[in-house]
Amino acid sequence: MIAEQYRAIQVAIAGRAQLVAVSKGQPFSAISALYALGQRDFGENYAQELSVKAEQAREAGLTGVRWHFLGHLQRNKAKVVATQAWAIHSLDSFALAQSLDRYRGELGGGGGDGGGAIEAFIEINIDREPQKAGLPPDTGPVAELVRQASALKHLRIAGLMCVPAAASSDTRVAFRALAALRDRVAGATGQSMGMSMGMSGDYVTAIECGATHVRVGTALFGPRPAKLSGSENL
Repeated sequence: MIAEQYRAIQVAIAGRAQLVAVSKGQPFSAISALYALGQRDFGENYAQELSVKAEQAREAGLTGVRWHFLGHLQRNKAKVVATQAWAIHSLDSFALAQSLDRYRGELGGGGGDGGGAIEAFIEINIDREPQKAGLPPDTGPVAELVRQASALKHLRIAGLMCVPAAASSDTRVAFRALAALRDRVAGATGQSMGMSMGMSGDYVTAIECGATHVRVGTALFGPRPAKLSGSENL
């Protein structure tokens, strides 16, 4: 089943964006199965789950995995992400960027994935929802964070990220708004940037609006298991 869903999604993406397989709450066996099919980018929302699965991947010899951290990150968990992840899609402050840069630097910029600087997407609260984290979709604050972070040695701004409001009847509006913000910020800073947007129900629409990274979970793995057992109880 996973193989069929994976191939169907790859056909739909048609090489236009990077697929991040959202593996949060999924057993490690599902990650291993996708890895065998050629998938290398996996997304996790919780630092502890990321740490455990990264260790499982090393023990299983899955040396090519690139972990993407997708959830809200508190600074006291920054070390876990900085040392295990290839990218973070929820950067929302310069203070967090500094913490990630410092911990990444302690490893010589290597990180658990063996790469260099950690790739960072700035989280944008595109619909200005009061309960959500992220910067407002205003050029000034976003451009300032890009400028500040550009001075760091072990973190690189890769682009912007958004999650449209759940009540939205047309996520294309949010995706176009993020694309417009990206263009304004790029013009203000001189830095080219990608866009992390689109999930299981709208990743094709997101790609049509310029997404460079899409985060797909349910459409790929199916529903998350309600409860796992044994070594896969994560």
